Amino acid sequence: MNTDVEECHLAQRTGASIILQAMKEGKVQLAHFVLVALGEAAANAPLDSTVAAGRTLLMHASTLPRITERSCFMQLLLGRGADVQRQDVAGRTALSLASEHGFLDAVRLLMLHGASPETLDHKGRSPLDYAVERHQDDVVRFLLINESKGLKGQEMQIRESKGHRPAQFSNSAAQTSTK
Repeated sequence: MNTDVEECHLAQRTGASIILQAMKEGKVQLAHFVLVALGEAAANAPLDSTVAAGRTLLMHASTLPRITERSCFMQLLLGRGADVQRQDVAGRTALSLASEHGFLDAVRLLMLHGASPETLDHKGRSPLDYAVERHQDDVVRFLLINESKGLKGQEMQIRESKGHRPAQFSNSAAQTSTK
């Protein structure tokens, strides 16, 4: 019985490694195929790496440099049950990584799927702390505005469906704070 469990974990880790390589090469279809073959567990399998120990595919996808690939891979993983609150060995989440890199599109998508900007890593730092440290002003504004309004995933989605975009939140908040 233990052998079956070990083989399952190996398959998930191997599949996750293939998906990670597909991300690096921009091969969304390959990643989709592997995710379908291995199931939802592969979307949350931690990757073995000395640089990013315990990071999931979603964490890697949230830091891809090209917006189109980042968006495609994140949506693919989120659609397959990727856990937005999963933390690596340092306590970092996909949201804190995306915030640090200044990827507003990724921050917004993660929060729409329930990522909490209040989750702290093992150093006691939040996604906002990382955005502030790296001078990611758009992300800082977005996190502060959504925090001050207390908006969570579904509420953000409803507000956006009524024509309010994150940039509009930022502009209206900036105008309000200067009055």
